[in-house]
Amino acid sequence: MKKIKIINWNIGNPSIDRLRKQVEYLKKINPDIMVLTESGNREKNEVLRSFFYDLNYNLFYNDNFIDKYSAVIVIRSNINCKNLHFERIDINSRITSIVLDIYDREVFLIGTYFPANNRKKIEKKKEHTKLLFDVLDNVNSNRVMLIGDFNSVKRVHIPKFSWFRKWEYEIFDKILSYRLIDVNDVFNYDKKLYSWYGNKNIGHLYDYTYMSKELLENVESAYFDKNTITQKLSDHACQIIEMRS
Repeated sequence: MKKIKIINWNIGNPSIDRLRKQVEYLKKINPDIMVLTESGNREKNEVLRSFFYDLNYNLFYNDNFIDKYSAVIVIRSNINCKNLHFERIDINSRITSIVLDIYDREVFLIGTYFPANNRKKIEKKKEHTKLLFDVLDNVNSNRVMLIGDFNSVKRVHIPKFSWFRKWEYEIFDKILSYRLIDVNDVFNYDKKLYSWYGNKNIGHLYDYTYMSKELLENVESAYFDKNTITQKLSDHACQIIEMRS
């Protein structure tokens, strides 16, 4: 029986040439659901849409740009899905949310790309955090996938970093209050996982996939492919998750 493959990958606002190489990489994996973070502006997303359209995928992004970055969701065309709109939440291009039909029920998929961790973007990151939890407040937490680049690490991260603030650690605490579980905690709990490497090649785990329990029960494997870094397709590893269909 065919598995459901999910991709979580920061593609690093690529050039069109690198974008083509990234699509070729993804084509080999043959995923069903993709959340691609640090995608580019509207024009670049439309180029990405054209690449995936030829491969029988539908692409979604939030057109409310506050800067040049976005979170893009790409879904295989045989999966029923639609945009998820919120009347009282003015979300921007760094959050994209859709409803898709898998396992004979509606599942809420939220893709997110948090602003980077630097002093100039503290307020922007706080605002993004508030918007994300506003979205979570308005969906059924029993059927949620929250996927993306959080540009933060957990309290238990090894090594420790002095520049992360208490409220950034609390982002992960609050996600747990929605009864969402980090796939990494289930399948890689005994490993030091890293998805991005900074100065002196020090590893950071920035990319996360959270799921409600009833969805997580269908997950068979979750891992990071670091070949995307060594092959210079992106500066982030690509998270690949396989679920029973």
